[in-house]
Amino acid sequence: LKPFQVRTSINSSKIMGKQLSTLLVAGNAVVDICAVLRALYHYRSLPSDAQIPMKFGLFGEVLWSKPKPWYLLFPGICAFMGVAALKDPVADAVVPGWVTNPDLYKDIMRTLSSSTLFATSLMMATIIEEVPAIARKEQTSLLPQNLTICFLAFICGGMGTAYMAARTLAGR
Repeated sequence: LKPFQVRTSINSSKIMGKQLSTLLVAGNAVVDICAVLRALYHYRSLPSDAQIPMKFGLFGEVLWSKPKPWYLLFPGICAFMGVAALKDPVADAVVPGWVTNPDLYKDIMRTLSSSTLFATSLMMATIIEEVPAIARKEQTSLLPQNLTICFLAFICGGMGTAYMAARTLAGR
């Protein structure tokens, strides 16, 4: 080995991938539980005639709203994502024919799935926190205004990175 060169093996990167995926699943559970509890707290304080934003544009602007009971859709989504994160997303996945290392490929896809779910949970938690202020007319959009674009860029960047990693590390 040359100075500062680190010897790595597939086993060490596999262990690290599983640890990262496990940490993302645990973080997702914490974010989702907190978001559900916070949403139930906010729901009680919403005015009975509140219009709840249900769709946001690229800059966080409200595109359409529904009555107050629709706010409960947000904690419902968080609860579903928290439970969905517990299932291994690639356990029964069919590996493409070009893959030469199926275990590494599944680890990459597992990490992509876990990080996407974690980012979506963070986005939902932000929406849960800001929708009451929008419903009370204290603000007009999600803040910061580039939040939706940053979320979408992260998701697309993660998918591109996973594709490159799978092609380079697990493919031919």
